[in-house]
Amino acid sequence: MPSSNRIYLDNAATTFPKPAAVAQAVFDEIASGGGSAGRGGHRSAVRTAKVIERTRERLADLFDLGTPERFAFTLNATDSLNAAISGVLSLNDHVIASVTDHNSVVRPLQRAMAELGVHVTWLTPNHDGLVGADQLQAAISGKTRLVIVNHASNVTGIVQPLHELAQIVAQTPALLLVDAAQTAGLIPISLREIPIDLLACAGHKGLYGPLGVGVLYAGPKADYYLRPWRVGGTGTASELPDHPLTYPQRLEAGNPNVPGIAGLSAALETVQTPEFHDKAAVVGSLFAGFVSRLETIELVSLYGSPRNGLGHAGSNLLPIVTFNIEGFDPHELSSIFDYEFGIESRAGLHCAPLMHQFLGTAPGGAVRLSASVSTTADELSIVLDAIRQVAGG
Repeated sequence: MPSSNRIYLDNAATTFPKPAAVAQAVFDEIASGGGSAGRGGHRSAVRTAKVIERTRERLADLFDLGTPERFAFTLNATDSLNAAISGVLSLNDHVIASVTDHNSVVRPLQRAMAELGVHVTWLTPNHDGLVGADQLQAAISGKTRLVIVNHASNVTGIVQPLHELAQIVAQTPALLLVDAAQTAGLIPISLREIPIDLLACAGHKGLYGPLGVGVLYAGPKADYYLRPWRVGGTGTASELPDHPLTYPQRLEAGNPNVPGIAGLSAALETVQTPEFHDKAAVVGSLFAGFVSRLETIELVSLYGSPRNGLGHAGSNLLPIVTFNIEGFDPHELSSIFDYEFGIESRAGLHCAPLMHQFLGTAPGGAVRLSASVSTTADELSIVLDAIRQVAGG
């Protein structure tokens, strides 16, 4: 029979549980909000506009930037990445990406290669799991239009040296696009200090908001190249036949997901508190200890960070570990953990097939465990015992 317990360790996909204030904000917006921002001057429309703008202001605070209008709301991180990649690239452009990238980057680039003749240089991590500055320096040229940096792998949790890589790109005409799907809210990113031209993230992962809201930041260097990817009504400049190029309208067409944005606003208020950061630090320490004990179990193969010595590197890692047990298919393993122990994990390629090819775990992939600020020491102890039982050790 299935376990009646529930230990949720799939937070790299979407965090759970969300703060109570998030659900309340979504409910309040649906129950008593109403109004369509920018589509009327009545009180309800104005109120809705204020909800949206307050959320932009909180994003600007989070990312240390004084221009909230440069944060646009999208459907999710995938939508943001598509808007950035498809909005920037033209015929025969050169792009630099890496094998750490998610399919939300890989597939838009594959389409650009087929339809626009775009050439892509794929960088590979070094023995520390990092994309080296020397690699980027050697690959970049005057023809490079876009450099994409996956701030942290959703397979290994390894965090890339963003500031160092950004400084290299800043010296060239190329634009830097940062995929911060895994790091936003967990790793500080200052857009004032780091020269980032485009940044994409999800509202439902480390920001602890609801599903259905993503964010795309566009800096001044991107203005000349970034075309609106989705066009239509914006509530402003309706007399123009072309989509407006002012921000945030350039990147927003149609009514946004206001209940989701209201929930994200409540989440942003939570993740920026000292209490939240303290909890995150405690869980990071607990998870590092969990990984070190996992390394001692015979028949368990760890991939990425523990294998290359970064298992206790603190700021170089998110609370993510990916592994297999000899003799088990990863999907079978994940089902056993769920059915027998109530442990919810993620098996397979994690939408990152190039990374699994690099790690040697393709085509089957591996099992991923990823913690949140709600993960407890007791839960990790139960998970460790379950892995030991399954592995026979």
